[in-house]
Amino acid sequence: MLGKIRIIELLRVLRTGAIYKAELQDVPYLLKVANPGEVHTAYIKTEAETLSKLREKNVKHPSLPTWVPHRTSDTTHPVGIVTFNNQLLYYLLFEYVDGEFLNDYLLDNSQPFHEHAGWYIRSLSEAAHLIHQEVGNAHLNLNPDMMLVVRNSADVPQPLLLDMGLGISLGSQIRVADAIKWRGFVHPSYAPPVLVLGGSVDARQDVYIAGIIMHEMLEGHPVHSYELRRSEDIFDEIRQYPSAPPIRREDLPTAGRRGKESEPLTRIVEKGVSAGRGAGYGDLTQLRGALLNLYGPIDEKKEFNFGEFIQKSTRRAIIIGMAVMILFVLYMLIVALLGSPLPEV
Repeated sequence: MLGKIRIIELLRVLRTGAIYKAELQDVPYLLKVANPGEVHTAYIKTEAETLSKLREKNVKHPSLPTWVPHRTSDTTHPVGIVTFNNQLLYYLLFEYVDGEFLNDYLLDNSQPFHEHAGWYIRSLSEAAHLIHQEVGNAHLNLNPDMMLVVRNSADVPQPLLLDMGLGISLGSQIRVADAIKWRGFVHPSYAPPVLVLGGSVDARQDVYIAGIIMHEMLEGHPVHSYELRRSEDIFDEIRQYPSAPPIRREDLPTAGRRGKESEPLTRIVEKGVSAGRGAGYGDLTQLRGALLNLYGPIDEKKEFNFGEFIQKSTRRAIIIGMAVMILFVLYMLIVALLGSPLPEV
């Protein structure tokens, strides 16, 4: 138990905290608890502030979590607080959504359908762009360990972000010395170049991360492998790599659906990854637009509406009945005019 919250299952351990399946008054939730320590407390408070701003502006998107405001908080931050083993713990509570983490999903299926990868990254781009636009922050911590794969009504995998990012304002300058501090929060293989080289924080940094995640979904392995490697070795590789290696798949599209003009998918991924060095797409809306032109709208199945079905069926029956009556009347009129009885058998 964590106060009145019942812990059901540990789902994920992150660098800044842990995510659990939990229950409160028999209702399931996703619970995110910060690791002990001031830096982790500050991180989750920043996340709560981002969620609070999105809530104030009534910003909603299927790939953003539905935040459930806590019942106990301090006076300055919209974050839950509970005492456990004489220690203050800070938490966020989200409406429960059934899904699996992208990292686990890719372990089971390292190269999903390219349409699914494209639609997944398109939705991810939309959600991260809302944080840019409505909050004014870059995310900078997108990675497969902090986002779920949730199936929509057409069984298409879609993302759900469970981390709101570092909270660094767009336009900020990061010195190399400060970048070392921020790198402690992020997954090394998905660290944007600005957290390795320093420089100006802009929307392109999140475009880069979306690009390398999509590259991984298509190629079947991370651009920067992390198994049995030191974090510093990965950061050195990011410093040296101007772009990701080419994708070796023959089934990738080169033209848009329904005759729309579009760049080949490999070119879209290339421009996404190169955004980290100031080239390629300028923001996430450009990446989203390229994927929309290539794949069209995300597949959805309209849920069955029984009332609508009955209403339409009744309407059809009335129309058919009226048509039969009209045909019968016309037949009788013709018989009367011609004076001809029904043919004898």
